[in-house]
Amino acid sequence: MKEASNNSNSNSNTTTGGTSPVQFLSVNDVMALTRTGRTWLYARMKDEVDPFPAPVRFSPRCVRWSASEVNAWMGRRVDGKSADLVEQAKGGA
Repeated sequence: MKEASNNSNSNSNTTTGGTSPVQFLSVNDVMALTRTGRTWLYARMKDEVDPFPAPVRFSPRCVRWSASEVNAWMGRRVDGKSADLVEQAKGGA
């Protein structure tokens, strides 16, 4: 099965289901967006407090992340940065 091509420089894929398009990101897109590595991403998926979104498996060798889920996770991290530090201090005391 041939993967859909995208004319932009990104390997992101979009699909129209419902009223707005859903954008999917490759692991390379997610690493560039979060400025992290593959190992860090997969380790964060096991986080008990706020896990990184799990990928959607399209085939045995093709996984993509929902751009909206990744952006929401990043937003929570920015918004909750102070709260995370306070919570860590309480747990470590």
